[in-house]
Amino acid sequence: MELCDFGNKGNTTFLDNITVSSTLGSNSNYGIHLGISGGSGTCTLTAGKTITIGFSGYTKGALQFYNFTQAGTQDIALDLSGTASLLFGSSSTFGGNISCTSPALTFNGSTFNGSASFTKTGSSNETSNGGNTFLSTLSMQNTGSGNILMGNTNPDIVNGDLSVLNSGSGYVYLAHNSAGNQYKGNTSLINSGSGTDNRIQICESTGSTAVFDGNLEAKNTSTANTAIIRFNLRGTCTFNGNIDLGCTASGSNMTGESFLVIQDIQVLLVRPQESRSRLIVLDFQRGIYTSDTLLKTQIQP
Repeated sequence: MELCDFGNKGNTTFLDNITVSSTLGSNSNYGIHLGISGGSGTCTLTAGKTITIGFSGYTKGALQFYNFTQAGTQDIALDLSGTASLLFGSSSTFGGNISCTSPALTFNGSTFNGSASFTKTGSSNETSNGGNTFLSTLSMQNTGSGNILMGNTNPDIVNGDLSVLNSGSGYVYLAHNSAGNQYKGNTSLINSGSGTDNRIQICESTGSTAVFDGNLEAKNTSTANTAIIRFNLRGTCTFNGNIDLGCTASGSNMTGESFLVIQDIQVLLVRPQESRSRLIVLDFQRGIYTSDTLLKTQIQP
């Protein structure tokens, strides 16, 4: 095991910038841990300072944050590659804007005060417990063949706009197995990948719930054999804004599936200038839907 860790039982304060590099190891027992899962100590990065990747890069091992606080609002940009992994653990707070690229991404209870942008590039499948709070915008992209799974135990809250781009050949799961997920801004879901099976799936598990307060755009343009955007297979989604749905997916395997479905759901659309509301029920699996000026559809079998 080659591991550098801080904040296991004692408290650590970093008074200057942090530079991290790791080129050894094959799992989370290797790398750099700023705070420890289950540890009693804390790590604090003083105001005005940031974290960067060193000259030799971060290509192997895990970069993990637990009980970590960025006291200031300095931007953080982290670019991991190879087989490295990036984990944002419980009781961690990032004060500034953050932009990260990593083969593996896990989110287990952190708070992000600034805008947050994350890109997953690898083939592994990570399960995030959830319990994360994004106080500004959240942009999430999957360019790899692995899966991003959010909200497996606890709900996530996004106060700003949410943008999800699934342009690789894997899955993105939102609000997967938890109740109380909230997306308070506008939401854009674009499934544009390729390969055998390419999906964005929301509220797949029994008891999972999600509320979309802003407008929703969901576009399935994937060329994968099976290309799907699916809402609430077993859970419940609530939509309070305008809805713009489009499916022009064109997989080469005609035995596969290409569709966008809001399944067994009641969509409540409220015009701000009106005191009344309209109730629209959509079932794209059966090809039945009711259009409205607040609902735009583009469905191509």
